[in-house]
Parts: sequence; structure tokens; C-alpha cells
Amino acid sequence: TFYVLFALMSLSAYGLVVHRLDAAARRAGRAYIVFAITGEILLVSGIFFAVRAAGTASLDDLPARMLANPAGLAAVPLILLGCGIKAGAVPLHPWLPVSYAAAPLPATVALAGVMSKAGVLGCLRLLPLGHASLAGWGMPVVWLGLAATIYGVAIGLCQRDAKTALAYSSVSQMGFLAAAVGVGLTTPTGWALLLPAILVYSLHHGLAKSALFLTLGVSDTGIAARPWRGAAFAVAAVLGLSLAGMSLTGGAVAKSALKDAIG
Repeated sequence: TFYVLFALMSLSAYGLVVHRLDAAARRAGRAYIVFAITGEILLVSGIFFAVRAAGTASLDDLPARMLANPAGLAAVPLILLGCGIKAGAVPLHPWLPVSYAAAPLPATVALAGVMSKAGVLGCLRLLPLGHASLAGWGMPVVWLGLAATIYGVAIGLCQRDAKTALAYSSVSQMGFLAAAVGVGLTTPTGWALLLPAILVYSLHHGLAKSALFLTLGVSDTGIAARPWRGAAFAVAAVLGLSLAGMSLTGGAVAKSALKDAIG
């Protein structure tokens, strides 16, 4: 059921990306569906390997038992790649900026708030986090995640389209989460500290980024001419600063928790 609903979400989101049916939307749709189907193939293959190795399909028992058989090791990179595509992790992210830019605003809110977090959820539910040390896979994930945090910001600052800039911001934020998952793969004894921090960070990013995308609608509708235009942009500024980790915001709590846990 986890995989069926995961795949259903992936494939149905294609309709959100191509909703406008113009040339840009069709190009974005092609990029999205290629990455989505590739990710589904990798993920279901990883699940098959994990279930065969563990001897159970229960998500409660699968992570702890999947390494009992050598086949379980083959599941780890497949799950990382399949879920990494969904999360927009570097270097599996090319679909994300074009899809966010092409999709209508409400669809972008769904993509940013829910879809990318589904990839994180897949890692949390399927990988043997807290059960075994897999530094051979964990350390590359850490370094790629840390590189993504810088890359996403650097590329995002060069964008003129606000939706694309926010998309690269998500690439950066997902990189931070990927680094935390990599640390969990490397150091299982620290997973009890990492898991709650990852959940708090994911929740904050989903809510704040979705709200930021909603504020973009201010300039696309008649709201821009109304008296509360300044208030709307002030809200956008606070949300952006919260994502950056400004003191006394939820972002500061989320980032501090995750940095402390990684440390």
C-alpha cells in the first residue's frame, strides 16, 4: 500500500505540471514524467530486494531485518535513488525547477509542500536507519546533501522568475535533510536524535514554502491593488527570513534542532 499510493501520487502529479498545456508546460511534463517513472522503477525494485532479504513486507519490521540477507544491501542504493528523485535531491533534481515554474500556483503549493516530503518519508520508512552503519552509502549522501545546500542557493539567486528561485531554495533545503539522512546511515546510534529534528524541519519547510508560493499570487491577481498589498509582502518577507533561520521564528528552531542533531 505504501508503494501503490506513492506511485499514484507521482503519476497523478503529471496532470498538475502540464495543466496549462502550453509549450513550457509540455516540456516540463516530459522532464517530470521521465524522472517520476525512473524513480518508481528504482523504488519498487529496492522494495522487492528489501522484502526478499527481510522475509516480511511489514514496514514496522522491514528496516531492522532487511540487512539479514546480502540482497538487502542492494536495496539501499535503489531506495536512496528512488526517494531522492522524489525529494529533488542533487543530482536527481533537474525535473524540480522546470516543474515548479510550469505548474499553476495551487499545483506548485502541492508539489512544494507535500511531494518533496514524500521522498523524505520514503527514506525514513524503508532504510535501515538506526539499525546498521552503512558509511559507504551514508557519506556520499552527506556530501551531496551539503553540496546541494550551497548549490541551490547559488543558482536560485541567479533566477529572475520567483517560482524558479523558490524551487532552487527547495533543492537547498532538501539537501540539508539529505545530509541528515546520510548521517543517520553512517551513525545509527545518533538516529534517535536525528529523527525528531528531521520531522520538525520537514514540517516547517513544507508549511513555510507552501505559504511563500501562495504569496506569489498577490501580484497575479487584483489583490496587488488593494490596501493589504504591503501586509502580504511583509508576510512573504517574514516567511523567507524564517526559512533562512532568523531568530525567534520556527525556522530558527527547526534549523538549530537539525544542526545540533547532525553535530
